[in-house]
Amino acid sequence: MIDLTPWYYRNLLKDSVLISKSAYYKSIQINGEILFESVISLNQNLIPAWVSISTIYSSSDGSGTSPFQNIAVYKAISEALERWAFYGTADSLEAATYCFDVNPSTTGMAAYPGFTARNARKNAILEASERWALHEFWRGNLPIKEHESKIKNLKHFEIITDFQDVRVSLVCYKSENYYLYAFAADKSLNKSFGHALVELARNIRVMKKFSETNKHYTELEDISDKRLVFFANSEGHEMFMQKILGAPSTILVKPQVICDKEIKGPWSQYTRVWRYLYANSFPDSETDHTFFMF
Repeated sequence: MIDLTPWYYRNLLKDSVLISKSAYYKSIQINGEILFESVISLNQNLIPAWVSISTIYSSSDGSGTSPFQNIAVYKAISEALERWAFYGTADSLEAATYCFDVNPSTTGMAAYPGFTARNARKNAILEASERWALHEFWRGNLPIKEHESKIKNLKHFEIITDFQDVRVSLVCYKSENYYLYAFAADKSLNKSFGHALVELARNIRVMKKFSETNKHYTELEDISDKRLVFFANSEGHEMFMQKILGAPSTILVKPQVICDKEIKGPWSQYTRVWRYLYANSFPDSETDHTFFMF
């Protein structure tokens, strides 16, 4: 298959109408692998006032990681355009068409340039599957299987679902002072584990930066920030392990698709954006910092 990404994105970094900042740097993963990580920020006029701003995560609108610098940049652009589609649709008259009225987040969204939306939809399904599985695991509805980990102080769990060709990895890493987590879905367990390690590296960096501030999680405003820091501490980790040990031996819930549509808009001249969403893939409370989702 011909990759059309360079053609669609060739002028975007120079297009001040959309992108305000871009950067890339090398990132060392916990397994020693060195990758390029890129971040992209949209122009402020594209970001609604209601968007919650994290004080410990990067304020960028898109990020991407790859062994290759250009691929990392393309991934970051795709995620930024996905966010643009979210910002432009979630608070519009079309919000309910894409189920933003029941799940006002980027869950189940993906962007990928091309003549068709095939790849965007494929990636959206993986993202939706990961989020649904994580929510239902936390509700006590899905089994957990632990796999051997060759990385010191790292536990690799798989959330068991009946998805076809989708595996969901959940990792927990014990550092010197706290616990860090990450999760990802892909067609194979090896790939989902690899993606989870990329997210874990980001969370390790974020938590290290936060720990230097000597603040308490209750001082944070963004709910995702609060959850990350809460579960990094012993109280949160104990709650996490209780969920792991108390997971059922059989699958107790089935996924229900409630959205499977392309989101069209001004971003469509650059990429295809798709939303694939399952019911009940949103935290039961968006103020509860003890719900495992960040």
